[in-house]
Amino acid sequence: MKFTEENADAILAEINKKCSPYECPMCKQRTNFIFGKGESQILSFQREGVQLKADNGINFIPVIVGYCQNCGYIAQFNLNVIFPEK
Repeated sequence: MKFTEENADAILAEINKKCSPYECPMCKQRTNFIFGKGESQILSFQREGVQLKADNGINFIPVIVGYCQNCGYIAQFNLNVIFPEK
C-alpha cells in the first residue's frame, strides 16, 4: 500500500494493533513512538568497487518511520508487511 495522507491513519492503526504498547528496545521506556505522516524508503544500489551504479536500477523498501520520545531511537516499519499488496 502506498502511503498517502488519506490512508495514514489506517496505516498507523495497523501498526498500533500489531505492536502496541511500544517498549523502546534501547531505553526500555513505554512511551508512545512518534510517527511521521509520510513514506520513507530504504534504498539499495548496485556497487562496483567504491562506486554506486544507478543505471542498473534502484531497489527500495517503503517504510514508515517512528522514534522514541525519550531517547530518540528510530524504528522503521515495512509498508509491504503492514499492508501487503493483493
